[in-house]
Amino acid sequence: MKEKILNKEVKIFNQSISTKKILTHPLFSGSFFMIFGSNLANFMAYLYHLILGRILGPSLYGELVATISLIALIMSVISFFGLVIIKFVSSASKSETPIILGWFNGKLIPISLALSLMVWLVSPLIGNFVHLPKNISFLFAPILFFSIISFVYKSFLQGVLKFKETAIVSSVELFSRLLFAIGFVIIGMSVFGATLGILISSVCGLLLTRFFLRNVGFKKGEIEGFNWKSVFSYALPVFLVSITYTSLLTSDLVMVKHFFSSHDAGIYGSISNLGKIIFYGTAPIGAVMFPLISKKKSQNTRYLNIFLLSIILVFVIGIGVLILYYLFPNLAINILYGSQYLEGSKYLILMGIYYVIYSVANLFASFLLSINLTKPVLLLPIFAILQVISISVLHKSLWWVIGSSILSISLLLLYLGIYFAYAKSKTT
Repeated sequence: MKEKILNKEVKIFNQSISTKKILTHPLFSGSFFMIFGSNLANFMAYLYHLILGRILGPSLYGELVATISLIALIMSVISFFGLVIIKFVSSASKSETPIILGWFNGKLIPISLALSLMVWLVSPLIGNFVHLPKNISFLFAPILFFSIISFVYKSFLQGVLKFKETAIVSSVELFSRLLFAIGFVIIGMSVFGATLGILISSVCGLLLTRFFLRNVGFKKGEIEGFNWKSVFSYALPVFLVSITYTSLLTSDLVMVKHFFSSHDAGIYGSISNLGKIIFYGTAPIGAVMFPLISKKKSQNTRYLNIFLLSIILVFVIGIGVLILYYLFPNLAINILYGSQYLEGSKYLILMGIYYVIYSVANLFASFLLSINLTKPVLLLPIFAILQVISISVLHKSLWWVIGSSILSISLLLLYLGIYFAYAKSKTT
């Protein structure tokens, strides 16, 4: 009976899927480890928000959430390069990998310095927009410098399929962020201290990633067909995807901080972080899927089943969390943030729906990039712009803000779904 259930197959897009295939598939085993490691890091991230949300209170916590969102938006300028690196590294042969790593590593420091200098020059303007003290906004540049290098090194690790090391680095970064933030806040440094903790954790992450890469190697050399032009032609669409999804993840928080009181921004930040549990809980699936499909694509072997399994796993996890939020909204908020944030419970299920749709849409975009279908993603920034415009016009209440975000991400998913169905029909 057990074997019959395990071997029962269901066909989706002419792909046979069974429980046994899912459990024995490399995507499942890789995702299981990545989900465990990443969710350990995510647990520490939510512990960070839980503790600081309680210590700082809604108003100061609203400042911290806006600060973290701005740092994420700034990082989106370079974070797209992670997928570019993973794509080229995972598609390379074993002998080519050190040469590609050496090539990217040579570009790293100049780019990091240039971007950090630009951010340092405009940081007062950025801080003024969301009403942050200057001492906080001036930390953006050094945070960006060390975060870029650490981020690129983590992309190297993913490209060579070192998922365990990637999860360890993320956990150490977030643990050190939590530790230093609590210490600095307790001694009276408030939001500035928490932001300083982010800077120190970035340095810790950089040192650890460099340690894990010591045996991979960085070499100088030439590979046929690999140059700046080939990287840039792929980097542009990846950049558009990265900045689109980062904007859809963080712009609402920045806009709420701009249009609403610090108290309301703190309430919104708490339910947003609860909603992000769905995304961060499923993100490791995409992190494993991308290099696996990229490698299979380069080898001209079947890869659609990996994508379909990824969709199933994302839905199962997302809907599971959504059910918990529907049944126990007050409990979820009370456990993580305390009773002073309970007024946000009425928004939680709607925020959860947004992040289920967001997670699926993000997986679709990653899939298209992994098989080099870059043209359809060129239009994705339209949906991020739509979110910002709709919130700017329709910010009567937090209901309208979340509704605007759901509309934008739903239209994006519809667009990607239609294109996927079209592309599938052309290949059959």
